[in-house]
Amino acid sequence: MSDQPNYTYPNQPQPPQYTGQYQQAPHTGQYQQGSAPGYAQAYGQQLPEHMEKPLVPKVLKTAALLVYCMVGLSIISELLGVFFYQEIQAQAADRFASLLGVTDFQNGVASQDAFETQVQTVGTVIGLSFSLLINGAVAFMAYLMVKGHNWARIVLTIHAALTATRVFGVILWFVFFHWSMLVSFLAAVLAIAALCFFWQRPANEYMQRSRIYKQWVQQQSYLASRP
Repeated sequence: MSDQPNYTYPNQPQPPQYTGQYQQAPHTGQYQQGSAPGYAQAYGQQLPEHMEKPLVPKVLKTAALLVYCMVGLSIISELLGVFFYQEIQAQAADRFASLLGVTDFQNGVASQDAFETQVQTVGTVIGLSFSLLINGAVAFMAYLMVKGHNWARIVLTIHAALTATRVFGVILWFVFFHWSMLVSFLAAVLAIAALCFFWQRPANEYMQRSRIYKQWVQQQSYLASRP
C-alpha cells in the first residue's frame, strides 16, 4: 500500500475532460461533438482526421459584392467632388445667398478661394489620397471576410454603419442639390444593404466552421512537425 496521502477533495471542481470529437453532421454541415476515438488532441480539443474546407454561403458573397460596389461608388464620389468642386461651390453659394438674401456672398467666397487656392489644393490631394487608402483597406477587409476572418466582418460592419449615415445627406437636397451627390447617396444605400447580409445565420455558421477548420489545419501542421 502506498504511504503517500491522497489530496483529492470531493467538493473541488475538476477540469473539464475533452473526450468528444468534432464531426460534421449530415445535411446541416455543422460540426458537433461525437464519440469516435483515436483522433489526435491539439489546442485543448479533438478534431476529426479529415475535414473539408467550408463553402462560402451566398449571403456572404452578396455582402462582399455590395462592399466592393460601395467602395467603388465612394471613390467615384470623391473624384467627382474634386473635378466639380468649383461648380458645386458656386451653385451652393448662389443657393445660400438667395436663402439669406445676401448679394455679395458669392464675391466673398470667390475672393476667399483665390486667396487660399494652394492650401485647398494640398488639402484636396491629401484628402483624396487618404480616401483611396481607406477604401482600398475596406475592399481588402471584404476579401478577408470571405476567407472566414470574423474580425474583418466586424470592421466592415462598423465602416458600413458609418457610411450608411450619408443617407441623411438627402436632407441637404431641400436646400442645395448637385447630381454628383447621388453617387454618395447610392453608396450609403449599398452600405445599408450590406448590413442586412453581414450577420445572417448562414454567415454566422460559416464563420464558426471556418474557425474550426483553421484549428484543424493548425493541428495537422503540428502533427506533421512531430518526430
